Amino acid sequence: MAESQDDEEDYYYDGFEEDSLDSSCNDVERVATDNATSLVISASQSASGDGAADPEFFEYVCLTEKELQEVLERCVQRLCDRLAVTRGSAKYLLIASSWNDDLAVSNYNASLSTNNSSDLPRRERKTSLSSSDPAVCCVCLMRSGALELEPFLCGHTFCADCWNAYFEAQVAEGKGYNILCMETDCAAVITEDFVHGHLRSAATRLKYRKQYTRDCIDSHPQMRHCPSYGCSSVFFAAAPDSKRVVCPHCRATFCFACGSEYHLPCDCRTIRQWWKKAMEDSETMSYMSSFTKDCPQCDSSIEKSGGCNHMICRMCAYEFCWVCLGAWKEHGNAYYECNKFSAKKIQTAVAAGSSSPAVAGMKNEAVGRASSGRMALNKYLFYFTRYKNHEQSLHLEENLMGKIDQRVEKKVQNREGSLIDWQCLIEAGRLLLKCRRTLQYTYAFAYYLQDGPDRMLFEHLQADLESTIENLSFSVERVDKLDLAALQAQMRSAEFRRRALFRDAAKLTVSPTPN
Repeated sequence: MAESQDDEEDYYYDGFEEDSLDSSCNDVERVATDNATSLVISASQSASGDGAADPEFFEYVCLTEKELQEVLERCVQRLCDRLAVTRGSAKYLLIASSWNDDLAVSNYNASLSTNNSSDLPRRERKTSLSSSDPAVCCVCLMRSGALELEPFLCGHTFCADCWNAYFEAQVAEGKGYNILCMETDCAAVITEDFVHGHLRSAATRLKYRKQYTRDCIDSHPQMRHCPSYGCSSVFFAAAPDSKRVVCPHCRATFCFACGSEYHLPCDCRTIRQWWKKAMEDSETMSYMSSFTKDCPQCDSSIEKSGGCNHMICRMCAYEFCWVCLGAWKEHGNAYYECNKFSAKKIQTAVAAGSSSPAVAGMKNEAVGRASSGRMALNKYLFYFTRYKNHEQSLHLEENLMGKIDQRVEKKVQNREGSLIDWQCLIEAGRLLLKCRRTLQYTYAFAYYLQDGPDRMLFEHLQADLESTIENLSFSVERVDKLDLAALQAQMRSAEFRRRALFRDAAKLTVSPTPN
């Protein structure tokens, strides 16, 4: 390990966990700047040095509705001042440019040079009517006064009633930013101020405003919605990263970068690959593990297609028993001994088959394909089963937390210690959850690691943490009399190893495909 035992003894675990991590959502300094609100995370945690030392530490803030609007409007106003466009056009440019001012200006100037209004809205100007008859709407074909026809920046003109009906339908479909012009084959996106000015229903205008704000947040790289259903929390981070966010309202935990379940030490790309593989290979994995076996002689994957247990491998012509994998010629009258388990007999049969002259005469390429396919499946099964095992343990230990609270309450009532003393057990349970979640995703991470010294070091740190966590889990589940010193020592050891594992993983690069 990179850290010495002496360093571990000096390390002090002070209960820093997710409740204190997300306290940054409530401990916020707000400084008025340019009539807007600058959001600055308080340095109270990092001042102690513990936040900066934790690889999972992440600065973010949960925005109020007022703060969210102030942050967005400040960006919009800044672009309006640079380009002299309407607020609706500025907001459209920012969304299309991921709220990068310089990119928005560049895209705007490029649209002016190409005169392409379908890409970005041009400067406001008076446009001609799209109909040959200036008094007829192209949608409803009703004759109206010229003042009742409303043109958009792209030059297409329709009556106010048709604009309202069209926008009502688009908002009902859940659209906000991406409402296009009504004209056929026109790709111009209607700006917010134009839509808002033509919607007559107050309820529809409110719904449209919410949907447009949603699109603003989704396109802003420094903002993230809480993914929980029904939760309206919005988070802001000055330095976005794939780190953990804990919603103070619904207690959901998720990754800031991708919005999915928190997954360090895996990055977002790696965990998406892992989840995709798990979904695609689940049926194949289940079928092969249930209905196929390897030939004891050449390791070819064999599927049983009939009821007879006398198998003949098509690759090497080896005859064996499907039930016990033993050589068929040895069965004879002793066939029914297959119902007696003998690991040694199976191992002997496999070893004897592998050294058979028939294998030596086979095509190495065919044997290699058969072996590599089964080996790839076995490798995936190895990591997937351990991943799922820690996931199951995590769920069970989450249920354990409720029992710990009841146990602590009972101990305090029986005067078997103070609440302060037993609080250490609650902190140990929370630390256990953190470490268990970490271990779960280390197996997805390790699956994509290349062989070599780095992999060996990572697996050593992983095993070290796993052993420590199992000891801590045993203590938390079965503690009856509180040994505060021993429990704190286990907690210090677990937290030390968790951080060491994260620091090592941060230095490693995973392969897009497993080796």
